[in-house]
This record gives sequence, C-alpha cells and structure tokens, in this order.
Amino acid sequence: MRQEGEEAVSIANGHLNWEFLPEPRHAEFLVLDKLVDESTIKRLIHLLEAEEFDTDLDTVDGLATFEFYLEKNGGQEAIAGIQGKPDADPAIAKARAATRFAAAELLSPAITKITEIVNSAYTTPGRA
Repeated sequence: MRQEGEEAVSIANGHLNWEFLPEPRHAEFLVLDKLVDESTIKRLIHLLEAEEFDTDLDTVDGLATFEFYLEKNGGQEAIAGIQGKPDADPAIAKARAATRFAAAELLSPAITKITEIVNSAYTTPGRA
C-alpha cells in the first residue's frame, strides 16, 4: 500500500534475448520504476562502499563474482553455508552483520512492495 507523498511504482514489461548461447534463451522481466527512492539508494551505496565484496568463482559460469549477500532464505544465518564464501569464517560473518542489518532496514519497504506486486501478478484466484 502506498503511503501519502510516496510516488507510485510504475511497472513495465521487458525481455532479454541471449542469442550468443549454444541454446539461445529468452527471459521476460518486470521493470519497477520508483521502487526505491534516490535518498535510500544513496544511503545503501554509502553503506556498501565500506564493504569488501566477494570475488570467489561463480558456481554456474566459473567467473569471478562481485557480490555481497545481504540475506539468504529470509535471514543472515544461511549465508555462512554458501560454499566458497568468506562468511563461512564466523569472524567475517560477525564483522559484516551490522552492514547486512542496516541494508535490510533500508530495503524492507522495497521488499514489501515487490512481494505485493508478485502476489498480485501471480496469485491464482481461490488459492491460499
């Protein structure tokens, strides 16, 4: 639900074709414009700039990742179990916990909106 003074999220359909793959793929997606306001984005970038991102090898394509998990399966605890991630070291996981918590607080309204949009788009009438 939109709060007073908050811009509505506009939704546009998009697609991407990967013609260069051995078996070409087509993916459809939604673009959610105005999902996160500029001030929240700036605060999130500032928060994450202080972190060292993971650069382990990706399990799908074998290339180096550049990522920082904020959560897995709805929380932070499962991140330690991701093979090859620095967070398997409890000291690293503990050092990153405050950043993850702060990012979760910043992104909580966006996650709620995404959940509403997905539920609205993909909920079958009559199903719980």
